[in-house]
This record gives sequence, C-alpha cells and structure tokens, in this order.
Amino acid sequence: MKTTAESHPDQPTAEAANEPHVISPSQLALLVVIMRQGRKWSQEQLAEITGLTVRTIQRVERGEPSSVDTRRALARAFEANDIDCFNKPHKPITAAEVQAAKDKFELEHITLSVQPATGRRLVELAESVSADMFDAAADLPQEAAQVFAALTDYWRDYREAKELFTEVDKLEVRSEFQSRLDELERMKFSLRLAQRVVYIKSAGDPDAKPIRCGVGYIVAFPLGKEPDEIVTARVVQFNF
Repeated sequence: MKTTAESHPDQPTAEAANEPHVISPSQLALLVVIMRQGRKWSQEQLAEITGLTVRTIQRVERGEPSSVDTRRALARAFEANDIDCFNKPHKPITAAEVQAAKDKFELEHITLSVQPATGRRLVELAESVSADMFDAAADLPQEAAQVFAALTDYWRDYREAKELFTEVDKLEVRSEFQSRLDELERMKFSLRLAQRVVYIKSAGDPDAKPIRCGVGYIVAFPLGKEPDEIVTARVVQFNF
C-alpha cells in the first residue's frame, strides 16, 4: 500500500524553515551564553554592562521571550555593528555557523589572568611595561570616574618618568596609589591588573625586527564582581 507524507500544519516546510526570520528566544539564549562565556563574563557582569537586571539575563539565557530594548542592550554589550541585529530577520543560523563564530572569536582574542590592584603592584606594573590599556567593565558614576581618571594620569606620569624616582620616592608613589584605590573601594569599585607581551613591527619597514613590548591592563570592576580572567583582542591599539 502506498502512502504519501504530508506536512503537519504546525510544522514549517523546508522552504519556510530557510526563509529569513527573527532569531528565536532559544537561538538568542544559545548566542548570549556562548558570547558571554567566551568573554569570561558572569551573568552579573553582563547585567552591569548592559544595564539590565541579572534576572533579565537569566530569563534570556533560559530561552524566554525578550523585548526589543533588551535585545538592543545585548547587541551593544557584544559590540555588534547593528544594535538591531537580534531584532531583524536573518537566515536560519546553523550549528556550524555558531561554532565558526565561536572559533573566530577565540582566534581573535586571548585570555589573561588578573590580580587585585595594590599600590605596590601598580608601581611594579608601571616599571615592567611600556604601554597600557585602562578600561572600566561597567559605567562608573561621575565621582568614581574622576578618581579612576586621576589614577590613570598619575600612573602614566610615573611610568614615563620612573627612572627619576628614588626608592624613597617610590614609597610615596605606592601610598598615593593605595589612597586612590581605597577611595574607589569606598565607592564600591576595585581594580584588576593584567600583563602581556606583544611584538611590534613597523608597517613602513617589513624587514625590521619586531620589538618586544610589555602591555599593562588596568580594569575597574564593581566591588565583589571581579573576575579571575579578562578577555582582550589579540591585535590592539594602546598608549605608549
């Protein structure tokens, strides 16, 4: 006996499945988890960066429906070129495409271990690097932003003129750094430090020997939400 297969009325046809559509809540959940974990962010850190609540992040990652504004906030956090990329119709995303995006991110980024900042460690970091990256993992209130900016300027001034400081002078520098760290902590923020080595090659002279350069990272986090690692681009622009 011959039978014919018919599509279930609630089941999309192959043609419909390949039509562009807005990313479903379950697809968004998968993307958010992959991108968040790839950056070594906790749900709390993603909430701080997006301005959303932790409960909202948890709902998104459980595959529950989310608003247009929530999806835009997530797109901004992940530095998407189009903040409506999660709201616009797209061709279906395959598992291979998700894996390719993950592989591309891992190829273009590296993970660095971090340690808590102290006055002594800030002095040591300044003495061991010749370039730096300062950043804040969450929006700082104006007062905290001013303290962080002042610390940044003071640290860079010391790094550029460290040879002129005696050991006694360095004790005063450590104390100055520590007082600003303490001030930030009273405002519920703390700093984490990381370091890496890069090799710089002149674009104008392809035959020139690469120059070894130490880069210091100083990142502000909400107090109590500091990570053990940070993720940064392999190719970066930084201050000498």
